[in-house]
Amino acid sequence: MELERFDPSSAARWQADGDLSPGTSTDEGRWISGRVILRAGPPALDLPSGTRRLLVRLDGAGASGALVVRDTGGAEQRLPLTPDRSGGQLGATVPAGASTLVAVTLEPQAGERLRLRALLAEVAGSHGLFGLAHRHGEEAHLRVYNLGAETERGILEIGAGPALAEFDLGAGGVARLRLPLAAIGDATAPSSLRLRWGGGMALVSVR
Repeated sequence: MELERFDPSSAARWQADGDLSPGTSTDEGRWISGRVILRAGPPALDLPSGTRRLLVRLDGAGASGALVVRDTGGAEQRLPLTPDRSGGQLGATVPAGASTLVAVTLEPQAGERLRLRALLAEVAGSHGLFGLAHRHGEEAHLRVYNLGAETERGILEIGAGPALAEFDLGAGGVARLRLPLAAIGDATAPSSLRLRWGGGMALVSVR
């Protein structure tokens, strides 16, 4: 599951501290010329229930790095990134239980550059729906994933008003929606959306 694609719009969702190569954020990724820490948000990036591993997809050999995740009690843990067997990725095993991703640290080999492409999650043994949303101009772009083995009826709401969207989503499916920011709150800092389905509810922060 793709949690983040590091295209130019991603710069608004991650605070960078370190050596990002200037002027080289493209649709194919963000170039990194030295040690960099990317801090998610605010808000931090929620992880789907059942997340087993997080993967950082990049171009460049010999890179090192780490992730910082936070559990529901507020405790943070640093997870070293190691080369993934599939190649072109660094990965880390995520502790069991709900958590958020706080930061990503990456460091290329001396004199080399990395192109950071995407952040992905390996999810297994889960159920229900999971949503991601981010601002894109005057719209909110949403992706809703069905993590379970049965079709779910998804309902997006905000406050006590009528539903913003309703949809049926098959097992393992993904729905892509676009909503005007004006419909969900303050265009500069819109409220979280409420995602309901037959077996539960989750809040979806618009990052």
